[in-house]
Amino acid sequence: MKRIINYSFGILLSVLALASCDTDSYKYEADSNPDTSGFFLSNLSSSYTFNFDDQQVIYIQVKRNDSTEAATATLTSDNSLFDVPTSVSFKAGQGTVSVPVTFNMEPGEETLNIEIPEDQKYEWGLTAASVKVIRNGKELSGTFVSTIYGDQWDVTVYYMGNRMYKISDCYETGYDITIVKNEDNTVSASSQYAWTYSASIGGVYIADYDTYLGTSYGVSYFNADELSFTMQLVHFIPGYYSDGSDYTFGVFKAILYLNEDVE
Repeated sequence: MKRIINYSFGILLSVLALASCDTDSYKYEADSNPDTSGFFLSNLSSSYTFNFDDQQVIYIQVKRNDSTEAATATLTSDNSLFDVPTSVSFKAGQGTVSVPVTFNMEPGEETLNIEIPEDQKYEWGLTAASVKVIRNGKELSGTFVSTIYGDQWDVTVYYMGNRMYKISDCYETGYDITIVKNEDNTVSASSQYAWTYSASIGGVYIADYDTYLGTSYGVSYFNADELSFTMQLVHFIPGYYSDGSDYTFGVFKAILYLNEDVE
């Protein structure tokens, strides 16, 4: 028992000796808090689609973490078709401002980049965004006949200007097909995702025969009397093989019949 008491007393003396050491040369300083001021973007999608008669406006939210005092945020953008305000005013106590961005674009697709300047950015928020805006043209209706599916179905078609037509959800929901009626009444379809083969293999693309092979036989064409687009389409999986070559299902005829045209 005596040995245990002596040992414990020795430990106590050691602790007291350490506690009496000079600590003036070391001062503990807590990590400073991150800057909670600044602005960030919110409620902003990566893509917006508008029909021809829709109002051309999108709404974005500019927010701030510290809303104690009145302040002004600055916005920069890179597309003159979009009327993005250069400044956004906040009242004292106001944390969010909904900002309308109006635009005036022809049917088609545009990209808008919006950013908050470096010296106004909130460290933990979204301070730069790229937005794709699609404006559909005049809405048309028609019938799509597919030999690869051995079936036909009604479709909605949008005239996008410049002789371009977009077949909405053509082969599969979520994937539109864009075709072009050329001045000589031939029809072109660039390489584009059309339908899904399987979850493991992924998407099947289509392209008109001439575009795919780089030829100009004119095997896809528009018939003005029937308002029909007859297309020879290659269905393929790009880069399927280890050498980077495509897997092709073959060439299949597809016909789009319009109930009316824009011209």
